[in-house]
Amino acid sequence: MTTSAEDLNDLPEIVDLSRESSWAILDEDCRAYLGIGVDEFVRRYNAGEYDDPDDDPRIMSLAMHLEHLQRRIPLAEA
Repeated sequence: MTTSAEDLNDLPEIVDLSRESSWAILDEDCRAYLGIGVDEFVRRYNAGEYDDPDDDPRIMSLAMHLEHLQRRIPLAEA
C-alpha cells in the first residue's frame, strides 16, 4: 500500500504541547477519572498505592501520560 500526497493532507495537524499544557490536561483527566488532582495522583502513583495499574484502564492511561511527561521533561526542570 502506498501513501499519496493527498492522503498526507488528510492527516490531523500535529501539535507539540508545552509541559504546562500537558500537565493541565493530565490534571483534568485525573479529576474526571479519579476525582483527585494531578499532584495527589502523582503522590499516590509514586508511593505505589495503586496495586497494579494494568488492572484499571483509567490508572493505566494516567500513568502512561505521567511517565511520558516525566521522560520528556523531568519534573525537576519544571
